Amino acid sequence: SAIELYRYILYNSPDIIGVDFSPAENLLTIAINDGTLEIWNTENGELLSTTFIYNLRVIADSFNATYDMVSFNKEGNLIIVEMGDGTVRILGVPEG
Repeated sequence: SAIELYRYILYNSPDIIGVDFSPAENLLTIAINDGTLEIWNTENGELLSTTFIYNLRVIADSFNATYDMVSFNKEGNLIIVEMGDGTVRILGVPEG
């Protein structure tokens, strides 16, 4: 289930700095302190995408690792990543 996947990832990735479920709850995005952004399928536990975001670690350190750095838009087809300089990065969600 989505909650089991969420718990598993949180337990095994202590450096998580941001998490969000898609509106349909079929995807989970996770930002990790090493600059990695992951997108997981919550129905089968498959890792769909891994992206490196330059300076995400530095930004996380400056914010003391808050959990609101990533979020899906209301349609669930975009992920918004809040950057430390006040800008945002918008990433498309992969098919699958």
